[in-house]
Amino acid sequence: MRPMGRLRETDLVMVNELLTASNDWNEPLIRGIFFAPDVDSILSIPLRSTGGDDWLAWTKEKSGIYTVWSAYKSLMEARQSEEARNNNGHAVSSSENDTDLWRRLWKLPVVPKVRVFWWRVLRGILPDYRTLTRRHIMDNSTCALCKAESESVMHALIECSHAKLFWEATKEILLVQLPKLHPVTWAKDILCESFFNQHEKAIITSVIDHTWIH
Repeated sequence: MRPMGRLRETDLVMVNELLTASNDWNEPLIRGIFFAPDVDSILSIPLRSTGGDDWLAWTKEKSGIYTVWSAYKSLMEARQSEEARNNNGHAVSSSENDTDLWRRLWKLPVVPKVRVFWWRVLRGILPDYRTLTRRHIMDNSTCALCKAESESVMHALIECSHAKLFWEATKEILLVQLPKLHPVTWAKDILCESFFNQHEKAIITSVIDHTWIH
């Protein structure tokens, strides 16, 4: 929860000090301490009719109990929201709606390192130059191979002239050709859309893994 601004300083430190004897919010007291937007947020919080002692609760679990899994999930969702804002698109979420996505990934008939690599692609955690520049690790995001564009993950793996050599060979030798891909959802589409069968998905993800390494 973000820190709340205050109209005046107060010695109150516990939530129950903001309640009346009948266990309702002490609205006059609250309005005298906090700014209007925060007052509305406080007064909208439901209270237990039976009262009780204050206790620390983890909002990411219905039980209020902290778990490592819910913390991990919360951090990944925050990372994905940041990536979506930076890319002007929508990153892959980690909600229950994506169960099918991860099932498809772990059932992909490729060596384990390719599955892990594709997991990193879907999560947007490959160290492409654009990401490294945004995080102030590099000064220039221009692709070191083609020197024509900023190096995003999609550029490095699909669009760069270096990557296109791999795709030309893949089309000629393995008879697999990439369609036009969406710049935001391309990694998820390769895994989930019906324009590839399972064998072709295995070839594509393996070629992309090889492209990144080389």
